[in-house]
Amino acid sequence: LRPGLDSLATTQGDYLLAYALNPGYADTLAVWQDGRVDVPVHCYVEGGEEALTNDPPEGFNAHELGDRAFLRHLAGCRAYVGSAGFESLCEAHFLGKPALAVPTEGQFEQVLNAWDAERCGAARSGSYEDLDAFWRDPEPPTAERTADFRGWVARAPGLFIDTVERTAATGSPRLEES
Repeated sequence: LRPGLDSLATTQGDYLLAYALNPGYADTLAVWQDGRVDVPVHCYVEGGEEALTNDPPEGFNAHELGDRAFLRHLAGCRAYVGSAGFESLCEAHFLGKPALAVPTEGQFEQVLNAWDAERCGAARSGSYEDLDAFWRDPEPPTAERTADFRGWVARAPGLFIDTVERTAATGSPRLEES
């Protein structure tokens, strides 16, 4: 997770935050938002507004990629939609934000990530075609799941070191040999 995430104050904004892996996905989001002028969208895409094929509709804000600004928008959004990579989904979960995980076409590992995120209660798995239903009812992760995840994140460095040391000592990262 990106540095500074744990120091952000979360608020319930009125906008959708999006991360578009490529400009085509940003265009899809702009078309969706064009019919919903009451839904402000902040979309992070490489190239920012210049990456879009057409001028963005009113209320659609395309931003160049940038960690600090993205995290500030994440802390204040009503809901988040993005690729089913790992980092941003985990950050949304850490902040207790509803998330829609959209697997990038042709990337099977993202299909698995989206499935796993939904299974764990961290995100809803879907596509951009699901945005209307998601926006109507963007269910956040439960407070218990968010607290459990934050605890795991806090313990992760120690778990990692233990695994490396165990692997170095035994040749296996497993706790017990079968």
